[in-house]
Amino acid sequence: MATRLLIILVFLLPLRSLAGEQATPSFALRWRTQLPAPAVEPIALSRQGLVYVLGSDGKLRAVDSLGRILWEYPAVGKLPPTYPSNLMAAPDGSAIVAAGTNIYSISSSGQELWKASVGEQSPHWLSKVACSDTGLIFCASRSLVAIDSSGKIVWKLFENQIKDEGHSDIAVHGSLIFFAVSNILHKISTDGVLIKSQQLPHTKIFGLSVIDGEHLLAAVRDDPRGVTGFSKIDSDLSEVWFYSLQGGDFGDSASVDPTGRVFVNNGDGVFAAIDKSGLSAWRRQTVGSQAGGHPS
Repeated sequence: MATRLLIILVFLLPLRSLAGEQATPSFALRWRTQLPAPAVEPIALSRQGLVYVLGSDGKLRAVDSLGRILWEYPAVGKLPPTYPSNLMAAPDGSAIVAAGTNIYSISSSGQELWKASVGEQSPHWLSKVACSDTGLIFCASRSLVAIDSSGKIVWKLFENQIKDEGHSDIAVHGSLIFFAVSNILHKISTDGVLIKSQQLPHTKIFGLSVIDGEHLLAAVRDDPRGVTGFSKIDSDLSEVWFYSLQGGDFGDSASVDPTGRVFVNNGDGVFAAIDKSGLSAWRRQTVGSQAGGHPS
C-alpha cells in the first residue's frame, strides 16, 4: 500500500475481538513523519536503529529513531508501489536495494558502496534480497545469486530456470538458504550447494520467514484444497501444519514472539496469533481497517 506517512507504532491500532469487545491499548505512537513521496513496501529497520524507506519517486530515504529524514539517495530508479520486497538492512547497517537488474549497497550515511548487476529480471516481480550474518547477500529473481560484501558475484544457481509465471522468495538462517520458486522449496548451503528440493501441496509460495531457528513459515496461495494461509515447515522441508487466514489478502510475512506464537494479518483487518501446534490462539479485528487492503 502506497502512503506518504511513515508511522512507527509499538501498538498499531486499538483492537476489538471478532465478538466486538474492546481491548485496552498497551502502547502509544512514538513518532509520525511526512514522506515526500508514497512509500514502496516494505520498510527495513537496521540494527543501528535507522529506518530505510523506498519512495515511488525512486529515492531511498533514511529515517532516524526520532522520525527525522537524514538523507535521500536519488539514483535507485522509479519502482511500482505494488511490487514485493526488494529492500533490507545488512548486519553492518547498510541498505541493500534490488532495483531493475541491479543490487545496490548504500551506507548508513547515504553513500553508494557498490552496485552489482544480477542479469535479466522477471517483469512480474522485483528481485528479493536476503543476507547472512557473515554479510553474504543473496538475490532471488530469475536465478539465485550470492554476492559478497564488496559487490562481487560469488556463485549462481538455477540460472535461466525461473519462469515468468512463477514466484520466488528467499530466507536465510545460519549456513542455510531457503529458496522458494512457485510451489518448490529448496534448501541450499551458503556456499552454493543444493541440499534438498521439496514440492509443497500449494500452488504458490510467496513469502518465507524463519520463525524459531529451526522452522520456516511460508505464506501460500491458490492451495488445491481451496484455502490460502500460512504453512509451518520443518528443517527437512516437510509441512508441519497449515493455518488458513481467510478474508481479503494477507501479509506475506509473519512475526514470532519468544514463546513461539506466530502473528499474521489479512486485508480485512483480522490480526491472529497462532500457537506452536498451528491452532488459533486468538483472532482480533483491528479498528479502522479497510476490507481488501494489502497488509504488511
